[in-house]
Parts: sequence; structure tokens; C-alpha cells
Amino acid sequence: MEWLDAIRSIRALKLALARRDPRRGLPVAPPGGASEEAIASAERRMGMRLPPSYRALLAMHDGWPQIFGATGLLGVLPLTRGAYLGVAQMMIEENEGAARPESAQGAGGVASPREMAVEGGRGQGEGDGARSRGRMRAAGLVPFGIDAEAETLFAWDPESVRADGEMEVVVWMSGLGMRLGSFPELLELLVDMLAAELEVNVDEGDAAALSVTPVPPSSHVRQVGGAASGLARSPSRVGQGAPPPLSLRPAPRPAARTAFLG
Repeated sequence: MEWLDAIRSIRALKLALARRDPRRGLPVAPPGGASEEAIASAERRMGMRLPPSYRALLAMHDGWPQIFGATGLLGVLPLTRGAYLGVAQMMIEENEGAARPESAQGAGGVASPREMAVEGGRGQGEGDGARSRGRMRAAGLVPFGIDAEAETLFAWDPESVRADGEMEVVVWMSGLGMRLGSFPELLELLVDMLAAELEVNVDEGDAAALSVTPVPPSSHVRQVGGAASGLARSPSRVGQGAPPPLSLRPAPRPAARTAFLG
């Protein structure tokens, strides 16, 4: 899936979720794009070239608040500030096993994520923030997405930069960590998770509808459990138009759904 297709899918899925559950409220509209000059200035201040896919996103939207739950993608100004480094470093310290590839962990002369986290939290000034960003890049991590509760973090690994300029992405969600090949792959993961969430909401609606339908004693009744989502389905009549079990439905990226949705 191309990154632009993923962006369109994320918008559509978030709107579908809001329509199904009005308590969510309407999705937060992302701002307009940043200028090429602003993006280039951010790169100079960060001391690194942004992945082409993220540069393209910034040209379309200068960040994206609440792209997934409360987690937002950072725009050009937040990317260059140290406001998120302390929180990101804390998460890195708690989840250092996923911070860097196994081949790089413990390598001589390279700061471990724990060492980087301890050193990076000592200063509050602009100079200290710049040094912290340098240490974070040395440890292979540059945060570009985070939530207010510090439960989710997206970060690049500049040491993994490819010939096309893309970088691997480290993802932490509720204590679970994983590595993805690039920012577009992260967008695909978000699409799959939003689609899974919408499917769960649909099944909850089916269960509520079925729960008020009397089932004759002569009917064969069975319980259908959604293995991928952990959702228990209400009893339904067999052979009378009941939705198929979740286990028989095509599900995108089951590994990702199992990891993050239970």
C-alpha cells in the first residue's frame, strides 16, 4: 500500500468509527502542509534528513493530531524541540530491548538506550536539548509521534537509513514494542488496527442486536468467540443469517492485531 493510500484509508476509517459511535466525536482534522523552507529548516536543526515519505506527509499536513487514538504525528516545530525527548527517553529506558536491533545492542563505543536516557534527562536548556537530540540519534532513535499519556511512541532509527532515504521505525504501544521497515509500513499498521477496531465495533453491534432476540429452546445454540479480538459473541441462531465467526473472516495482518488488540 502506498503511503498516500494509507492516509486516505486512515481518514475513512476514523470517520466510520466516529459515525458508528458518536461518543467519539468527529476526527480531528490535520492542519495544512508545511512549506519546503520550513521542512528544510527543521532538518537543519535536527541535523538529519527526514525520510522522503515523512517529508511528503509534512508537505500535505504539518503534523497530524490524534492519528491513532490520542497519538499524534509531530509537525516541523515539535520535531525540532526537546519537549518530547524526556518522555521518549523514559519509554526507551523501560523498553530498551526493542530500541535497537539485537546485532547492535551492547556494541562497543555506542551508547545503550538506558545510558542515553540517563544522560539525556539532565538538562533543560536549549543547548541541553540539542545535546539530548544528538545522544538520541547516537542511540538510533528520533521520536516523531507520541501521546499525552506516554503510552505510545513512534521513533526513527537513523542508523537503519536505506538508499531511498527511508528508515526503520520503532513502535511502542502500551508496553509492547516492535520494529517496522519504514514510515509507510507504520501507516499500514495503523490502517489494519483501525480496521480491526471497526470490525470489533460491528460485532458488538451484532451481539447487542442478537441478545434481544429470543432463541427457541429447540434451536441449536453455540457460542462464537473472536480469537483475534477477544470478543465474546452472544448466542445466535444457526443458519438464519448470523454473521460468520471472526475466525472465518479475512483479517488484515493478524500478527499485528494479536500483538496490540489481544
